[in-house]
Amino acid sequence: MASRIPPTRSTDLAARLDGWVDTNRERIIGLAQDLVRIPSENHPPHGAEAAAQACLAEALRQAGLPAELYDIATVPGLEEHPLRYPGVDCRGRPNVALKLAGRRPAEARSLVLSGHMDTVPAGDAALWDESPTSGSRREGRLYGRGAYDMKAGVAANAAVAMMLHDLGIELDGDLIVESVVDEEFAGGHGTIAARLHSGGADAVLLPEPSNLVPYRAHRGLRVAQLSIAGTGGVTFAGDTLRPAVHDLPALIQGIVAFGESRQRGGAIPEAYAHNPQPANWMITKVRANDWRDDARLAVPESAHVELFWEAMPGETQAAIEAEFEAWLDDFRQRTGIAVSHRYWLRWMDGYQLRPDHPLARSAECHTAAVTGRAQAAVGAPFPCDLFLFDRLGVPAGIILGPAGNNAHTANEWVDTESILQVVRIYGRIACDWCSQPKEG
Repeated sequence: MASRIPPTRSTDLAARLDGWVDTNRERIIGLAQDLVRIPSENHPPHGAEAAAQACLAEALRQAGLPAELYDIATVPGLEEHPLRYPGVDCRGRPNVALKLAGRRPAEARSLVLSGHMDTVPAGDAALWDESPTSGSRREGRLYGRGAYDMKAGVAANAAVAMMLHDLGIELDGDLIVESVVDEEFAGGHGTIAARLHSGGADAVLLPEPSNLVPYRAHRGLRVAQLSIAGTGGVTFAGDTLRPAVHDLPALIQGIVAFGESRQRGGAIPEAYAHNPQPANWMITKVRANDWRDDARLAVPESAHVELFWEAMPGETQAAIEAEFEAWLDDFRQRTGIAVSHRYWLRWMDGYQLRPDHPLARSAECHTAAVTGRAQAAVGAPFPCDLFLFDRLGVPAGIILGPAGNNAHTANEWVDTESILQVVRIYGRIACDWCSQPKEG
């Protein structure tokens, strides 16, 4: 491949890429289906991704690609890494890595295609129309836990490597294709291990669910668990109880006010100027007693609420926590309710790439060419682990993934045609990006 593909060559190349996708559509969708049929749930502090990762590695090897399967717990430097989060068990959790070495790696840009194999738990199987691992296909949709988030994206990344290999396309810069573990629940250890193992790069593409919209920014995240202390049991001596559960409505109303105040105030980064509610928040858990027929009939001694709230790119952990703790101190003083808190899961930074960055421009250009829709790269309406890449030697990143719905809930599905679109887009970006000289 020439260091810069002329327009006519670019058109010819796009036709070759599209022809391969058309010929291999069932192979690509079938790989996504195979992965969905193998559960790979993350249950902190453990994960069960090994079987699905082995399936992916074998598919790559069968395609003639030298895929490596390695246990992240064995990666030198992971345990003592400053981003290592305490309590997460990394043993028996393998990453998949594949490197297509470039012809001029010292001169041309390198690229990582990274996806995560772990999923959130399937939850109550009774809420699903079919088994969460059915991998059924109906009316252009693939169903199952992880279909949308993000096994379809993992399959698309693998298909890009297969496509370049089958077509004999050699890039100038290195291309790393990987599938990592422990992304859900703000884990990140698969990504940290991948950078320690495979090194950095000039850019990364993440096929997180985006409905074929390129995102060059994402939100940060903080999770806090709040507990109300009271007096419980039942009274036989006429003593006065203070049921913690009776204070729950006031705490929930206070959380609502806190979330709404965050949405009204604060600076909005330019990547989120289009969004009327740039920073989301939600109550994710409420608990006050065991809900079983044989549970004790008594006032619970405590009540608990979990709050998930998002931060904008540029907001710091210290500032976010100081704002929350100031609100909580004020709430205690106003209500007299004894509320304690602890932070849960890793703090996740927000991330933003400048709008004129070459990677953002490339993503916009090739997405429009494939989908027929001009779409500016903006801010994603969710947090993810792209910020970790920036901290680990990969300075530029774009999120762009397939279309679907019901991530993290029952009847999750992905649009199968959009998986093929991601392969087309990523193939074009890889050939474009890895043909350019390194900046600086």
